[in-house]
Amino acid sequence: MKLEPTIEKFSFAQVELSLLVPDLIKVQQSFQQAPEQPVPFWAKLWPASIALCDYLSRHQSLLLHSTVLELGAGLGLPSLYAAHFAKEVLCTDLDQQAMELAAASARLNNLNNIECKMLDWADAAETTAQLVLLSDVNYDPSSFAKLRFVVENLLERGTGIVISTPQRLMAKPFIAQLSDACVDRTTIPVNFNAVSKEIFIMHLQR
Repeated sequence: MKLEPTIEKFSFAQVELSLLVPDLIKVQQSFQQAPEQPVPFWAKLWPASIALCDYLSRHQSLLLHSTVLELGAGLGLPSLYAAHFAKEVLCTDLDQQAMELAAASARLNNLNNIECKMLDWADAAETTAQLVLLSDVNYDPSSFAKLRFVVENLLERGTGIVISTPQRLMAKPFIAQLSDACVDRTTIPVNFNAVSKEIFIMHLQR
């Protein structure tokens, strides 16, 4: 699939970021020609990733000199922000094209401490990262059990986790199950592409 990305600009606490974003119309046209394949979730920038960057910009101490892993990163906006402060960042997603585009965004921002690679978040329980970022990954109830297993394993290893999620009714039980490890929570409003969303953020640590 030919992506033909455009550059979108973002600013978080005086950090300027340039993000390569696919032309969604062309992506949709490509997948209409192959209707058995859904339009990829990663090809769109979601408000939860913007809210996560906003939160991190207010809590930069979480990133300073640390090793950071983003799971289900899609276009990788939070990874790009984190790389301005972290020692190293591993940006991961299950889709190869997503990671190729995220790597191109990293080069566009002259970031040399970020690696983009394919990884299923279900295989991330053994990471050595100090901080794990999750942005809008809890959208499929059938994956909640596996996602909670990964999160619990990371917490047991002493890994910090920041989850950014829209306030979906179906996701509330999943979030409630993690409340015992919550050290900070907040709601961040995001206005993007003429749409306003309330995004819930949780910082988990044991």
